[in-house]
Amino acid sequence: EINIANFAKQKPPVTIIITAAEFKGEAGVAKLIPLDLVGDLKFSTNSFPIKVIADIIKGESEGEVYFIAIQSRNLKFGNTISPEVKKTGEEILDIINNRK
Repeated sequence: EINIANFAKQKPPVTIIITAAEFKGEAGVAKLIPLDLVGDLKFSTNSFPIKVIADIIKGESEGEVYFIAIQSRNLKFGNTISPEVKKTGEEILDIINNRK
């Protein structure tokens, strides 16, 4: 989160932010969240509001910003990532990395 502006200055055409969230789903379920709805969700224990992060990236890079929210089992500060969230996150990364 500290290096957001430096990242955005690289002007990526697409940024995908994957984070744990609360949207009343089953733990490990992922949803693509439109940027305009990001403020309506409770996200993981990020120290910086996720909407602000997106606005900085979008403003600096002028690229597209997408959110993939993974339903967390528990968003309490200090908790480790649940197996469901970790598994879904790894599956999403595999899909993104293997896309041609």
